[in-house]
Amino acid sequence: SGINAEYMVSSGINAEYMVSSGINAEYMVSSGINAEYISKKMQDEVNQREEAEGLVASLNRKIRLVEDDLDRAEERLNLANNKLASATQSAEESEGLVKSLENKTDQEEGKLAELEGQVHKAKVMAEEADKKYEEAARKLALVEADLERAEERAEVGESKM
Repeated sequence: SGINAEYMVSSGINAEYMVSSGINAEYMVSSGINAEYISKKMQDEVNQREEAEGLVASLNRKIRLVEDDLDRAEERLNLANNKLASATQSAEESEGLVKSLENKTDQEEGKLAELEGQVHKAKVMAEEADKKYEEAARKLALVEADLERAEERAEVGESKM
């Protein structure tokens, strides 16, 4: 065929690859195509393909790592959302309790104001009762004094009789 198979093997040219790729070795020789040049080109392509495959593998690992990070972030987000929901529910319950206590406090303040009014009225009534008692006691003292004088006069009048 005109192509030295030993030369192709020693130059790293894969004859099977060339045939399977549709490369006609005789055409290459007759056209003056340098086997060394083609071998170098093929090796460059193999190297580029290996680099690309390595890059793809590296990117696939990075994708897996990013996906793992995403899964962990989603788990943390779900946990945070659950904690937030729990805190929100607790806050709502606390607000309800606060409102209930405020209502109870308002009612108690109303009762307290009413009782304070009743205490004030009772004090006024007690003061009036004390004044009436003092007035009655003063009148009683006057009446007793009048009675004593009347009794003395009566005794004096009886003894004169």
